[in-house]
Amino acid sequence: MHKPNNCRTFAAQNGTTMRKLFLSLALMACTLINAATTVQIGDLYYSLGTTTATVVADQSSGKTVYSEFTSVTIPASVTYDSYTYPVTSIGTSAFEALTKLQTVVLPSSITVINTDAFYGCTKLGSINLPEGIETIYKRAFYNCALTSVTIPSTVTSIGASAFKGNPLTSVTWLPANCSIGTIDDAPFYNCSTITSFTFGEKVETVPAYICRGLSKIETIFLPPSVKSLGTYAFASCTSLKSINLPVTQKTLPTSFFARRVGGHLSAGIL
Repeated sequence: MHKPNNCRTFAAQNGTTMRKLFLSLALMACTLINAATTVQIGDLYYSLGTTTATVVADQSSGKTVYSEFTSVTIPASVTYDSYTYPVTSIGTSAFEALTKLQTVVLPSSITVINTDAFYGCTKLGSINLPEGIETIYKRAFYNCALTSVTIPSTVTSIGASAFKGNPLTSVTWLPANCSIGTIDDAPFYNCSTITSFTFGEKVETVPAYICRGLSKIETIFLPPSVKSLGTYAFASCTSLKSINLPVTQKTLPTSFFARRVGGHLSAGIL
């Protein structure tokens, strides 16, 4: 005996409906899994992704949790709902304008410091930048109180004006190759208090504009590892008196010493 057609039609429609429902539920589940969750763990707020955590700005009513911080230690990982998330980044404006903040300790798990992360922390005079950091975005430390900084060898990119407005006196530069902001947006542009700029022994590229406008530097030593010199790298270094040049460097790039005025410049060859 044949099954009536209307029964077959109902079964087909019901099957189609169930498949659509299943797909909808699956998509909803994926969305929930992938959506970032913002939670407070200890004194800090975090955005929890699928596998990693980002420190984010104060989410409390009136933004009162972070405002009294004088020091912050970022943990290497946080645990939420029985899952452990490595803390890999400092979020955009996470600690912006915390005028009482003086000291920050970062874990080796950090790979990214986002835009304006510590912008305007006018008393921030101490922060470690551990090996493992890859990207420091623009204005990350704009107008802080740092007097010295070491850029880790793992850094491959530093955004515009990242350290502008700090009373820096010394910089140690370790990346072999790193891209930076240019012209008036270079990370140390016109930090006129810098008297010492040291290039690490594995540096291969001296980025364009890297020391532009550092008017108190008198001596620069470039290691034998250097293979490339960027344009305007030491432009407007008006006190520069001595610099060595790698033997592999046959010619100087455009305006390498542009606007260096006064005194005799000694340029030795390695």
